[in-house]
Amino acid sequence: MEDLKELIKEVFACFGAAYYRSEILHRKLCNIYALMTFEKVEDIIPLRMDEKQARADTLTLGQIIEQTKDLLPSELQQRLQVALEKRNYLAHHYSKQNLLKMRQELLELGGLFIKLDEDISEYVKPKREAFGITDELIQEYVNASMGSRLNL
Repeated sequence: MEDLKELIKEVFACFGAAYYRSEILHRKLCNIYALMTFEKVEDIIPLRMDEKQARADTLTLGQIIEQTKDLLPSELQQRLQVALEKRNYLAHHYSKQNLLKMRQELLELGGLFIKLDEDISEYVKPKREAFGITDELIQEYVNASMGSRLNL
């Protein structure tokens, strides 16, 4: 009985981790939409960036995938469609199944979201760097944005 309780805890932990990773992917796409829809670096000013980010933040995963379809290659778009289907299954249709199978599936889903997030980052990196947007600048923007949202 104790083994079953531990397995249940692990499955729910895996579920939470997989869903969380899908949210990270969603957030990445929102950030890409906000940044990569600018045509020139001169257009990137805090007010316009905040406007685009606020718009992106209102979109569901399916909607943001649609909005970014012209920003990413078809191979990544196809993988995003699979990720969307898997995420929707995870969010809306996950039922009681064999716990071991559930745990494995959740671990695989988490890996799918992580790999897609990493591949998208690599794809947009050259354009981001061409705009002079470094990892440090992104972190400063995130920190400033989080601080203003938390009223710090």
